[in-house]
Parts: sequence; structure tokens; C-alpha cells
Amino acid sequence: MNLLETVRRQVELLNAGRPLDAFDLCFADDGIMYDNDEVFAVGKQACRAKQEPFILAAQSIEGNITRCTLDIATGVSVLRNQTSFVGADGRSTAIGGIHVQRWENGKIVEERYYRDAMAEEKCSTDIFCGEEI
Repeated sequence: MNLLETVRRQVELLNAGRPLDAFDLCFADDGIMYDNDEVFAVGKQACRAKQEPFILAAQSIEGNITRCTLDIATGVSVLRNQTSFVGADGRSTAIGGIHVQRWENGKIVEERYYRDAMAEEKCSTDIFCGEEI
């Protein structure tokens, strides 16, 4: 798959409520994740391990990527994620984050996730670069 096809596949998996499958397909072994500009985890295994408890505890996941852009020249994709999770307690929680992903060799080598006020701040800027997909 080329980069455009890979990003589209990632969005399909996320929208199907399969975030771990999207992660496994797209994240580089030596990738790094940030949460509001703080290091979240380094390396694919560590990043997945920190996400698994929340994702696996969900009774259901309703994926909702509402916007995605890709700048092929720079290898940067930006996703607006408004996915909802129903937890073990039956309560629904929606996220409203922005993922800025830097790709190399068909894999995400850096992902910056912005949530809460930082996500809203990023949405008010020209963070969405490249072509809409």
C-alpha cells in the first residue's frame, strides 16, 4: 500500500471501532507518542500497552473520524477523532482529539495527540494540511 492507501485504511479501521488493529497496521516499532506535547510512550509495544486497558475495557467503540488530511510531500496526516466508547459501567465517553501523525516508510514514527483545550486550540489554527481524504 502507498501512504494514501495506508492512511485511508487506518481511518476505515478507526471508524469501524478497531483502534488496536489500526495501531498494529500503522505504528512503527520505534515510534513515539505524545499526549498534549508530553511524552506518552516510546516504542510500539509500550504505546500499545498503555492504550490496551482502556480500549479492551470498552463494551463497544463507535469510531468517528470526522476529518482527515494528508500532506504526502511532508508525510504528515492530521485526524479529527470524535470516537465514543461505552465502558464496562455502560456509560458513554466521547473523545474530541486531534492526531498529528508523521509517517516514514509507510509507518507512523511520531504521533501527537491533542485533547481538551489543546485540541480546540489546534482546530482554530491551520493544523489541517494537505489534501482532504
